[in-house]
Amino acid sequence: MWQQIHDCGKQLNAGYRIRQTVREEDEYVTEYKITEIETDQYKLLLVSKLKNNVEVPIDPNEVVVLNCDQIIEYHLEVWVEDAG
Repeated sequence: MWQQIHDCGKQLNAGYRIRQTVREEDEYVTEYKITEIETDQYKLLLVSKLKNNVEVPIDPNEVVVLNCDQIIEYHLEVWVEDAG
């Protein structure tokens, strides 16, 4: 299940999937995979983009680097396996 990120150090690790959902006139969901973490710098590889639940072509080499404050500010969520 997707869980809001509040504490990067406790919630994030390399290899984890995170996503951002933006709802304006349309709904955009962008998913990334954390490929590397270095001193509050999270290297995110773009995995998929959806617009209104329709897949949008992506550049498979697109990488974004964010710090923890940005991850929280942009309301990113992390995928966690349901423990129940």
